[in-house]
Amino acid sequence: MRICPYCKTKIKDDGAEVCPACGALLDPVENNNFEEKPHFKVDEIINKDKEHYLKKFSWGAFFLLPIWGLCNGLWIEALIVIALRTLSRLLYQANPKFGIWDSIITIAILIASIYYGNIGNRIAWKRRKWKNFEKFAESQQTWAIAGWIWLIAVIAFSIYISTINY
Repeated sequence: MRICPYCKTKIKDDGAEVCPACGALLDPVENNNFEEKPHFKVDEIINKDKEHYLKKFSWGAFFLLPIWGLCNGLWIEALIVIALRTLSRLLYQANPKFGIWDSIITIAILIASIYYGNIGNRIAWKRRKWKNFEKFAESQQTWAIAGWIWLIAVIAFSIYISTINY
């Protein structure tokens, strides 16, 4: 009989790899001297998965940067993007000669979208209080789906507008 070093549950199966009570991964040692290696491997696995997830590209941040930013604690960045986009449109409407500024600002926003797409998950995890990592991952997955839906809708609308005969 073995004893789990974490919850001290008696484990009848000597070949068990996981504690049935707490779910800890058990080291396959012959002398049952668990006290020498207090090491919770399940937490390590979860932390590695968390680190991997936080390094993934954030499609929600890429496609919906201003809205995603406002909802994920990036207030200043989101407001700067909104202000720049508004300024560029106002300048262009006032005088089409300012069209170059519209292009420059659009490129700058695209670069910012790529940048926040790369670091978005890490920033959102740090800047906002989340109940747990699973809720965070669910939220970011929803943002990614919304971003793809937005892209498809914009493309469909653009195709529709381009086919209208004036």
